[in-house]
Order: sequence, then structure tokens, then C-alpha cells
Amino acid sequence: MKTKFFAPIFFIFYLIEPSFAQESALSQVYRDGDLLSVRVGKNMLTFETAVSNAAKQKGLSKRIVIPQDGMIFLFEKKQRLSFWMRDMLFPIDIVWIGEGKVLSFHENVPPEPGISLSELTRYYSPPNTDTVLELKAGDVLKLNIKKGDKFTIREKLEGENDK
Repeated sequence: MKTKFFAPIFFIFYLIEPSFAQESALSQVYRDGDLLSVRVGKNMLTFETAVSNAAKQKGLSKRIVIPQDGMIFLFEKKQRLSFWMRDMLFPIDIVWIGEGKVLSFHENVPPEPGISLSELTRYYSPPNTDTVLELKAGDVLKLNIKKGDKFTIREKLEGENDK
């Protein structure tokens, strides 16, 4: 009797909270804080992962320095995303990735200290984005990252969760 009651409750939760299902597929492969080796164009880079909704929302907020080459945000579905600079202490470059290539980017995005949440500038991705990279400001230019550059995740390295 309990199993008949449990299944509909889970199904209702799934319909109400689709991000739960969205996180679960990615979290089976990657965890927050994992280090990934990726190729962007001709560059081999290392990024710290943000997979859970909480880690994606926090991003690099309140950090003093960028970890490794930056942070990679992984999404299960292709979508139009909105990022902000809430509690950021330094400028960054934001690279929007989809279908295995660089779709576009925002360079030298400045922090906005003291700005209320409702007034923070939002930075929007193209509609088919499933991965976002946050790098040090100026790295898009320095690394010669261009729209259309190929993007691949090469391998998972040792992350915070593996120590």
C-alpha cells in the first residue's frame, strides 16, 4: 500500500520541481567542486564545476581569486540563461557554450558592489546554451577565444570532493 502512495508523490514532486530531476542526471557524473580539463579552441584549461542549483547561484561570489582557469557551470538542458555579478569582487569574462562550440561571450564584466539584487545587470546567453565558463577578465582576448570555437570536456581531474 505504501509503494502505491509513494510513486504518485514522487511524480508530483517531479512535475513541481523540474530542477530536481535536472540536477540528478548531471550530479551522477559531476559534483560541485570537481575539476574538469576542457578544450576551448586551441586552449587546454582547468575549471572548477558548479552543478547544483545552489552552486550555480553562488558561482564565484565573495571569492577573492578565480580557482584554476575559472568556473564551469553545467546545465542538463539547452536554454537561455541569465547571469549576474552578485557579491563579485573582481571582473570576469563570461563564455556561453552550446552544441559543442562557443556561442558568444561577454568580456570584462564588472562587479557591482552595493547594487540591490533587483538592480543588478543581467547578462543573457543565446537560447541554446548548456555550459557557461567564467574566466579572468581579459582571458577571452588573451586566449584568442572566438565565436564558433570548438568546446569539449576532456577529463575529470581530482576535485575537492575526491580529497
